[in-house]
Order: sequence, then structure tokens, then C-alpha cells
Amino acid sequence: NYSGPKNSARRVSFSQVYLNLLPKKIFKDRIVLIGPSFLASQDFHITAFSKSGAYRARMTGVEIHANILENLLFNRFLTPLSKPLKMILFVIFFLMILSIFLLDLTQFLKVLFSFGLMIVYLAIGYHLFLQNNIINFYLSTLIFFVLILFYFVQETFMKYRNMKTELKHLKKNDLMALESLCIKYDLTRKEKEIIVFLSKKYTNKKISEKLFITLNTVKKHVFNIYQKMNIKTREEIFHILKENQLMSD
Repeated sequence: NYSGPKNSARRVSFSQVYLNLLPKKIFKDRIVLIGPSFLASQDFHITAFSKSGAYRARMTGVEIHANILENLLFNRFLTPLSKPLKMILFVIFFLMILSIFLLDLTQFLKVLFSFGLMIVYLAIGYHLFLQNNIINFYLSTLIFFVLILFYFVQETFMKYRNMKTELKHLKKNDLMALESLCIKYDLTRKEKEIIVFLSKKYTNKKISEKLFITLNTVKKHVFNIYQKMNIKTREEIFHILKENQLMSD
């Protein structure tokens, strides 16, 4: 359990001691460790406080021994968290992950929110580390990423299945008419998916549920379709779809 970053322990050069340039009382009732601190010694090691792997960011071996001695003398060791505190942290962490699934956010915002939660979790762990407590990040981090991965895989699969189901109902001529309509109005792949559901007279809310996107995203795509087709209402788009044999009367 380190007291702090490198150079937290007081250091004096051997030449100052040899030339008697320091007051004698500086060593009174103190444990003195002697060791090299010049780069050529290569006695430098990465610690929890190292900001990089460079030698200048590492801690000297003698200072690491000083930290070990301080731990032994003052019984200042890292200790695992108590079970009740572990359970509280796990419940909070689980609820935070669950909120990602429940919130009506776009995939990008969900990913951003997920990494935000991870940063918060790491910050809590670092704070506990400073309080001489340790928390097992490995299992919690694994659970976190497995849940996030499962959510996005499930979302992608459900979206693909819904689209496949809807496209199955379209005949070969309907598919050709759909492609022709998309080319004519320069519709994107997402807008094409929206058109498929509009041809079924689905509401924006139902489309968002089928495609696993937010209601605002659906509205944005519908607005873009209106702009490209130079129309303003659902009736007008239904009329265009009927003209292109994508809807029946």
C-alpha cells in the first residue's frame, strides 16, 4: 500500500552525508535505507502511481522498500471490502446497468452512457484504494461488458428478425417496387426500413419498437423522407406508396 507517488519519502544524497553537509539530528530515531536512484542502476519499478512505463515515472526500489517497512510498522495494508459494502456496490452497479436498458436512448448514447458508468465505477474503486480498501474489478468488469454485449446483440438480432418478417410479406414485385422507390427518392438504408413499416400503416411509436430506436430517431427519418418526397402528411406518403404498389387500397 503505497504512501503516494515517487519521491514521497524524504531523500538525501550520499555525497551530502559523506561531506557532512546535513545536521546529524536528521537521522535520529529514523530508519535509514541506502539505495541507488540514478537511471543507470535500472532499479526502477512500475507502481499504482506510475503515469507511464518510462523510467522517470517509475519508483526506485529503495523507496518501494521504504513503503513496505511503513506498512509493517503502522499496519497500513490494503484490506478487502466487507461483504455488506460489496453487496451495496454491486446492487448500485447493477441498477446503473439496468437503467441503460430502460432509458429511451440511441445506441451511441447508450454506449456513451455505458462508458460513463465504467468511469464512475473506476473512480469509486480508486477512492476506496486511497482509503486502504481494494475491490475486485475483474468479475464486475466482465459482468458489465457481457451484459452490454448481450444487450446490443439481442437488439441487433431482434431488429433483423422484425425486418426479415416484414420483408417476407412482400412479394417479389413489391421488393422491386421498393428498390425502385428508394432509388427514385435517394432514400438511405434506414429510410428504406422506415418505408417498409409505413407501408403497413405503423405509427411512429410502433416503428421505434420494431427497429429498437428512439421515437425521435423515427420522427427524424420520417421527416427526411417527407423532405425528399416533397410532401407534408402521412396521407401523401400513403398515396405515393399506393402509386408504387407498396400499399393496397
